[in-house]
Amino acid sequence: MMQTHYDVLDVSVSASADAIKQAYRRLARQHHPDAPQGSTERFQTLNQAYETLSHPEKRRLYDATLAPKAKEKAPPRPTKAPPPKPKPVSKEEASLWSHFIRKKSAPNPAEPEARSLDVPVSARQCQDGDTITVFWKEGRALKISVPKGAKHGDLLKMTTSDGPLMGRVVVTEDTLKIQGADVHAILPLSLGEAIIGTRLNIATLQGPVSLKIPPHTSSHRVFRLKGKGLRQANGTMGDHLITIQIVLPTNLDPALMAFAAPWQNQHPYTVRPAG
Repeated sequence: MMQTHYDVLDVSVSASADAIKQAYRRLARQHHPDAPQGSTERFQTLNQAYETLSHPEKRRLYDATLAPKAKEKAPPRPTKAPPPKPKPVSKEEASLWSHFIRKKSAPNPAEPEARSLDVPVSARQCQDGDTITVFWKEGRALKISVPKGAKHGDLLKMTTSDGPLMGRVVVTEDTLKIQGADVHAILPLSLGEAIIGTRLNIATLQGPVSLKIPPHTSSHRVFRLKGKGLRQANGTMGDHLITIQIVLPTNLDPALMAFAAPWQNQHPYTVRPAG
């Protein structure tokens, strides 16, 4: 079964936020590229896992994509019967997908109607290709080969012992939107960061990238990280596009209000069209 973010950080699915942070810090020190036993690839994998699991909403959506067997490692309660073991994967089901077809392909009228199945795939798996496991009827496990360059909404077709099965690629990272070969993301900034500028590490499909945010940056400004998107079938790379979103403090700040009121009166400017 595919390694999960919990496996990468060596924590249980029910681990607390503090436990995840501690595990990340310990492993990050151990595998940092500058450490004696460091590994750039391992360090980037740790960053990707922590980026997802440290954010409550990202973690909730990620957990929803996990296979049922991966969601709970604890043994079942004695009062309940153990869940049935998945049936062995048949030779047909374990084989690679027969062919890869694009979205909106016309079905072959000579073939029986195919049933559908959503296939949760990360953006990185779309780029590099991977073999993942999903669960089909009666808990049977299906091994699915996702080809390099797959995109959100693409259709994958295979033939099982029960007939044709159509899988729809569903990119699972909620913070990323895939448009063609480009990756689109929203980057929240505090008011102070937007005014005075900052430098942030941005998680991309090729690993963290340092991005300089200049002073006086407004919401909706877009930064382009060239070549950090998805790899296309011809080998060219898309871009990673970042849209700025300025977020004010959660609580009303008296000091900020005391500053903003006279400043607004003395330095008015127009942000909406007249009319």
